[in-house]
Amino acid sequence: MKIYGVSGLLLSTGLATGLATGLAIGLAIGASIGPALAGGAVKASNVRLGQHPGKTRVVIDLNRKIEFSYDISDDGMSVFVHLPKIKWRANRHLQGRGTGIVSGFEYAAGADGTGQFVIHTNKSVQVDRLFMLDPDKKQGHRLVIDLKAGPSVAPPPPRPVAYTPLRLASIYRELGLPMDEELAIDRPENKSSTRIGILR
Repeated sequence: MKIYGVSGLLLSTGLATGLATGLAIGLAIGASIGPALAGGAVKASNVRLGQHPGKTRVVIDLNRKIEFSYDISDDGMSVFVHLPKIKWRANRHLQGRGTGIVSGFEYAAGADGTGQFVIHTNKSVQVDRLFMLDPDKKQGHRLVIDLKAGPSVAPPPPRPVAYTPLRLASIYRELGLPMDEELAIDRPENKSSTRIGILR
């Protein structure tokens, strides 16, 4: 069987087979490495805020898709978006006034290169949606975070004031009362003052 190379030289069947195999392996390696080189590092170029009916939208412009997760603070006033290793080229803090229920944001990089994007709000919120948008004719990849007002989070109840028997005994002594006298102790939020009365 005669097989001609690109230059038109007559090649032996064995040599042609070896060249074809080598070419196939080279193409396969190139196909596997190509996308990785083309993708490169993840980059964030901009952060945008927008108000929509019933929600506030935060958009992070990226050069490729990423994996992400999020948490919400106990008081519902901050959203923590956990990001992979990323080159942050966008603003690290909100410039100017907030939008909707978003009062600010900040980005911080960890020691391992991963990042955390924190959204601060002016009221308790919940994440309505958090998703990636593919490029279109006008924009590239985008991470979209839709926030809406969440249930109000009640502040923790005040800690009860504990009076030890020793402290109670000193109060009785200071008032010159017998220990069997009943007292009404009122400790307001201002801990520097305590009102004590005698129950009659």
